[in-house]
Amino acid sequence: EDSLARAGIVQRHEGRVFSPFANRLMFPIWDSVGNVIAFGGRSIDGTMPKYTNSPETPLFAKRRTLYALPMAEPSIRKSGIAIVVEGYMDTISLHAAGFTNAVASLGTAFTEEQATLLRRSASRVLLNFDSDEAGQRAARLALNIADRTGLDVAVVRVEGAKDPDELLHEPSGNQQYQSALDHAIDVGDFLMDGAIAGKDMASVSG
Repeated sequence: EDSLARAGIVQRHEGRVFSPFANRLMFPIWDSVGNVIAFGGRSIDGTMPKYTNSPETPLFAKRRTLYALPMAEPSIRKSGIAIVVEGYMDTISLHAAGFTNAVASLGTAFTEEQATLLRRSASRVLLNFDSDEAGQRAARLALNIADRTGLDVAVVRVEGAKDPDELLHEPSGNQQYQSALDHAIDVGDFLMDGAIAGKDMASVSG
């Protein structure tokens, strides 16, 4: 029980032991060589939060972990390209659809430690965060991180869907996603698009 508590699998409260992962679909989280170091859980009964992760432990720190890296690394090494998405389901759907060079930042901001992990086998990173404002803000922050670590970075825009998982469930989702990868936006254009959004560029103030 002590080991389970230290690993965050169970918690103690007022003499009672319970699991924060009850009624959740479980996702093992691996380190870079394939050891299970933590778990994620997705609610299946409406309990909030929708997703929860193991707490930070001596083995597990989000900032030093990329979901599915040991599975993706052979493809990343072969192509020189890594696709970075936000969550488990995006990564799993991409691998199932044949995009086996995908990893996830575990819902956290893309970190310098994660970029360093990718530099071992990738020279180019395609960032594909959610299309909502939070996702686009995360992409802008990630560009700064990737630039500091010397990676060639571009941003993937998924049209007509919030994220890759949603798109890949469409009838022609695979082809649409491949097209989005082929037309990834370079850093300058992405930042310029963000700067002019909502502004009238025909006006002096714009």
